[in-house]
Amino acid sequence: MKQLRIGIVGSGLMGQGIGTFLAEHGYPVLLKGRKERDIQDFLQTTRGVFSRQRKWGKISRDEYELRVAGTEGTLEFDSRFADLDLVIESIVENLDVKRALLHQLEALCSDNVILSSNTSTLSIAEIADVLDKKERFLGIHFFHPYKYFKFIEVVRHAETSDEIFKAGCSLVSDLGKSPLPVKDSPGFFYNRVMMPSYMEVYHALESGWYAIEEIDEMFRESNFMIAPLHTADMTGVDIFLSAAVNFTRSMPERFSVPSILTIMVERGRLGKKAGKGFYNYVDGSGVDDEMQSILALYRARRDESKPAPFSLEHSLLRIMNEAAYCVGNGVVTREDAESTMKTVPPFAFTDGLFKYMDTLGLDVVSQKLRELEQIKGPRFKPAPTITELVDKGWLGAKTGRGFFLHK
Repeated sequence: MKQLRIGIVGSGLMGQGIGTFLAEHGYPVLLKGRKERDIQDFLQTTRGVFSRQRKWGKISRDEYELRVAGTEGTLEFDSRFADLDLVIESIVENLDVKRALLHQLEALCSDNVILSSNTSTLSIAEIADVLDKKERFLGIHFFHPYKYFKFIEVVRHAETSDEIFKAGCSLVSDLGKSPLPVKDSPGFFYNRVMMPSYMEVYHALESGWYAIEEIDEMFRESNFMIAPLHTADMTGVDIFLSAAVNFTRSMPERFSVPSILTIMVERGRLGKKAGKGFYNYVDGSGVDDEMQSILALYRARRDESKPAPFSLEHSLLRIMNEAAYCVGNGVVTREDAESTMKTVPPFAFTDGLFKYMDTLGLDVVSQKLRELEQIKGPRFKPAPTITELVDKGWLGAKTGRGFFLHK
């Protein structure tokens, strides 16, 4: 087995998934959970992985036994934490709760431990504020499903040391993934550019003019390929709500908390894990009566004389615009952003997100954003990066230069 001993705190979908992924690649893993059932599920899953690896000849019998012995679970913060080299926190997206946990871990673990967070929307620097050794803390942001995503975000804040950051990138590479270096920023890169596309979907539902099935089918029939409301159910409606709250706190000019998500979480409609979200998963009834009654609240308030336009293009424009903000703010390099967006939905960007904009014409992208800004508000205001290129006459492929040079 590999020498790096890794602890995971949090035994939900993400925590168990990360632990299994690490164990599959030969790392000794200690999973800290709150429920014995979660621990047993994790151990059963990893042993199933090891059995398949042995069956397929990927590991020997001795390696199998070492991996089984090296994969552990616990309900307590016991003495084993003092022997860990790396701990990944993967608990609820709540700043105060994460801070309290990291403060506890710093006292429990050795002075040489690397502490990290799998947060998807909170600031790494804000979480690290409670730590004495801030230089030994970074973000390692995994995505679900793990086998589908070809990259893992490695996030540094202002005090993360070069040594610790390189260690995070090295781990990601050893897992067969590409490390995506990201500067600490709300939502980092991928979630930050994708969340606005979902926000437009929620705004469309709140307008009272659209049905759930109608929107999902609109996306399925396009190059986008994913159904956003079904995806929200698979991920967790409560997770999307937490993300919206955190994004709104950090960037209120472009984000707001969708009231429909708040209502759904209050009613326990958290998605597939709860048996119901936008769709019902208990009896397979699709959009059930309770969800229809929630939508009816919005239909009753709509202005019949003012239809609210919505199309897939609105979501795509929000993605493109937020990506331009990220590059302009130095959150990620244009090259890293480009290579990342080629590997994941929406498949409209398989040739690259910025090349897609260059092909459309940056003047066209800017004009569409300005038109929507007049209709829908400042969340569609063109990013300065786009405006600056247009002002220079660098409009993309048709002028030979945009985000990239074109022959």
